[in-house]
Amino acid sequence: MAEKIYPAAKPSGAPPPAATTGNPTFPATKAQLYNNSRPVYRPQPRRSRRSCCCCFCLWITFAIIVLIVIAAVAGGVMYVLYRPHRPTFSVSALHVTQFNLTSANKLNSRFNFTVTARNPNKKIVFYYDLVSISFDSNGVNVGDGTI
Repeated sequence: MAEKIYPAAKPSGAPPPAATTGNPTFPATKAQLYNNSRPVYRPQPRRSRRSCCCCFCLWITFAIIVLIVIAAVAGGVMYVLYRPHRPTFSVSALHVTQFNLTSANKLNSRFNFTVTARNPNKKIVFYYDLVSISFDSNGVNVGDGTI
């Protein structure tokens, strides 16, 4: 605020001469209220508050979140469409075709067994490579092989 400047002499009780000579307009006009000599307000251009690195990190995080949401939606749709279940395996037959005990106390045996695999899924197909089989009895390895 501007400092107030007080007159050197006390003013007289008479009104100033400008007020008595003319009839002031009442109420004041916009030009009088807003003072036409004042410069027009022009806002400054908005400065960026974030750095480029911050914006880049924000967009990367946003992109990762969008990709995670898309993957979750795709996984949910696949689950609803296919309703996957685990296949079941069972041994339906087991035959001992050769059982020899040699003089060196070595046991030779041959097992034939049938494994049945059941796939409860109608729209999902499983393909199997070679499967290793190990046959144990009371913690002793009796035989192993591949199917």
